[in-house]
Formats: sequence, C-alpha cells, structure tokens
Amino acid sequence: MPCPSRRLVYFSLEHLTPVPTLQPGDYPLHEFHGFPQTNHILSLGLRDTNDPRTLKGNGNDFVIVQTIRGSRKVTPATFTSFARTLKPDILFALPDIPYTQPPYSQKRVTKSIERTQRWLTNTLISQHTAGADTKVIPAIFGHLLGGAAHDARSAFSAGLLEPFDSKTAPSLPHLNNLDEALDGYVLDLIPIRLSLGEFGPGVAPPHPGSESSSTGTPDLPLNIPNRSQYTTLLLSSLDPLPSSKPRLITGVTAPHDILHHIVRTGIDLFDSAWVQHAADWGIALDFTFPATKGSTATKAIGHNLYDEKYALDFSRFANDLKGATELKDDGVLEDPQLLRTCPCAACSPSLVDPAAVTVDQRLPGSEPSSVEFSGSKTHAPPFTRAYLHHLLHTHEMSAHTLLALHNLSVLDLFFVGIRDVLGEDETIGDRFIAEVERFKEIYDEEGWYGPNGILEAGRTAWRNVDLARGKGRFKRERTAGGQAQQAAEVADTEAT
Repeated sequence: MPCPSRRLVYFSLEHLTPVPTLQPGDYPLHEFHGFPQTNHILSLGLRDTNDPRTLKGNGNDFVIVQTIRGSRKVTPATFTSFARTLKPDILFALPDIPYTQPPYSQKRVTKSIERTQRWLTNTLISQHTAGADTKVIPAIFGHLLGGAAHDARSAFSAGLLEPFDSKTAPSLPHLNNLDEALDGYVLDLIPIRLSLGEFGPGVAPPHPGSESSSTGTPDLPLNIPNRSQYTTLLLSSLDPLPSSKPRLITGVTAPHDILHHIVRTGIDLFDSAWVQHAADWGIALDFTFPATKGSTATKAIGHNLYDEKYALDFSRFANDLKGATELKDDGVLEDPQLLRTCPCAACSPSLVDPAAVTVDQRLPGSEPSSVEFSGSKTHAPPFTRAYLHHLLHTHEMSAHTLLALHNLSVLDLFFVGIRDVLGEDETIGDRFIAEVERFKEIYDEEGWYGPNGILEAGRTAWRNVDLARGKGRFKRERTAGGQAQQAAEVADTEAT
C-alpha cells in the first residue's frame, strides 16, 4: 500500500517478475504498484542494495542476481530494456559490484571500474538514440565504486569527469563526460563492508523471509560500524565530484549512522530498509530529533515487542511520540513537553463516522461505486505493546504491517526534525552539532547493536517463534537442537 510519507521508493529488478512490463500506460511501474505519479518518485535498480549474500562472479557482459527462481545472469541490454519499458522516475545505473568473497585483486577492482563506466556509456548512447521515441526519460543515479580502496574510489570518480574520447564523443554530442549525464550519486555501504571482510562465507541476507536460501552461515553482523573508516572511503569518491548533486547512501542501520553521515559525509538521502527490517523482527522504534526536552536518562532506540516483559504493557509503541487522541481540539498536545504526534495507523488509528459516508451504488458492469467522506476524521486510542506482543506470537501478519507503518513514520518525523534544525541556518551550524551530540548522549547506541542488543534479540525471537510455526515444526526443532549441540561440542573442543 502506498504510504504518503514515502515519496521516494526503490525497486530492485531482481525482486520483480516480468508482470509489471505488461502494464499499459506512460508510467507502468507507478500504475502497477498503485503509486500516483504526481505523489511518488519511483526508482529502479538491479540488486537489493541491502543484501550481502555472496554470489558467483559477474562477467564482462552480465551481472549475477538472486531472483525468486535462483541465480540469473542479466546483461546490460536486458536491464536497459526493462528500464525503458517500466519507465521509472530514477534509474540506478548498472554497476559491476563484486559480491564474491574478498579480498579483491587490483585487477578485479580495475575491471569493475571499466565495466561500470562502459555499461553507463552504452546506456546513454542507447537512450540518446531512442530519445525521440521515448516519452519518459528517467534521471540517472550512478553508483560510486572502488570497494575499500581509496585510490580506486578516487580513480572511478575521476573517470566520470574525463572528457569522452574521439570514438564516443560523436555518439553523445550533448555531453562532455559521464558525470554530466548523472543526476545523483549512490554510495553503498554493504559492498564496502563485504570488501572489508566483515561477513562470513555465504552470508545470509539481513531480513526475514530469506532464511530458506541461507547456507546456515552467520548473518549480517550487528556491530557498531566503523564510521570513520567508511567516511574516509566515501569522501574519496565524493571529493572529486560536484557537491550540487544529490548523494544517496544505502546500508545504514541506526539513526546515529544518519546523523554521522549528514555531518561528516554530506549525505542528502538515506534508505529506510533498516527500519523495515526492525519491523520484521518485532521492533517498534522510539526516538525523535531533536531529542525530547528534559531528557536525562539514557533511552533505548526501540522496543523488542517479542519480549515477555511487554505481554501486559498497555502503553503506546513509543514513549517519545504521542497518539492523535492526546491532542487538544486546537491541535496542541496535552503534554507540556510538546512531543510530536506519530500519524501512523498504530499510534493514531482513524475512525470514520458511518453517518458521514455516502456510497454511490451502480448497477453491475457499470462504473465502479464511489465512496465519499464528509465531516472531520476522528481517531481511536493507539494500539498497545501488549496487543502487538500477542499478534507477533500468534503469527499475525498485521503485526509486521503495523510496525512497518510506525517505524517509517518515526523515521519520517526524525527527518522532519533534522530539516527544521538545519533550516534555521541553511547549513550545519552550531545548534545542529549540539543537537546531534545530545541525541548521541540520550539514545543508547550500544544497546541497539551487539550480541545482546535490541536488534539481535528481536531477530533471535523472530526465528524462535517462526521455528514453531506450521507443519514440520518438530523436525525443524530437532535440526536446530542438533546444530546447537554440535556448535557447543566444537566450542568445548576448541577450549580444551
């Protein structure tokens, strides 16, 4: 369901079936998924940028992807053809990012740079040739490559600025170099973490629903990232390029990441995959920016609602966000701290007076019925943590839906607060830096990450509940028990 606050949505081609290409109209991707073209910006790339699974190596003219039907080869021509048919608003140019096990040789990194720039050049030539017959030409965002090598990242960006050679220039007379064709830049943290060796062999994806494709090896580590190391690598890519174009980063895993990269890296756009993963694992986010006035004690970033301590907790999802029923008639919060109102369907469920609904009935086969609402919209009290705890343990899909709506709203309000503070000086000033430091002091980052953190606790609880679900439960439990016993025996042997 389209969410009003999610105005920029990313689709990975490896997760799409060919069905959307059969949708008629000028905006097939918009119309197939129900996103009004005037309200939402849809972007299209090849891979899930938050999937760290290692795959077979790419070739000179194809990229390996993991689809619902297994690994497949996708050529640049196929990717361009799908993009031209689906007509996204933003196209993430096809990159040759290694998803094999590191380390990567200098030759492999060089190939990655050359292939990506060659594929982008061919896409631009194809687009320019078909331009007269194309109604919708998407903006192009380019992935900045180079892995964990500073020199390679700088070289890739420098290559975007190099003038076209005599062979390419006649085919692209309206451009002087590749960078002029790019409307924005994409920086991916997962490939950097992979190239630094942070993941084990055949690492499974960091989200539920994909465990069946796991090889049983370790998942995405949920440790506090080495942000200083990432920042220097990202700046190696960004420093040669103009600062006027949007910079989008993927792979962040906490609000602390976002604030760091705004201040240190100059990032403009962030993906929201991590908050949706948190919803999958039963976690309700709970933070605001600026941090709530009068806060002194350290607070958790979220709540693992699988935890038994929430079984009889009848409070709303978030401590630092109010529900709509807590507003006065004039729209002012009852609370003197003036907490923000979370507009999600869990914190501010909408109620419609049946007397205010007019249904226009039509005969079968005629125009569809229309429903009109009049009068003011009222709200019910927020859903409670105890109710969500119950839904999670009874495998109700609505639990994850409500948590996703809530977490996305929390993130949206977080960015509203960031824009409000930045808007005072139109730059990163002393007040913004002070609010960032206060946020870091109030919200517990270590309690979010780590082996005993909220993320790992939620993920473990999700697996344990999922293990006991449906047919084959006892076999899965025996298998899991055997693996645990084997791991314990190995640990005892190593200790000895």
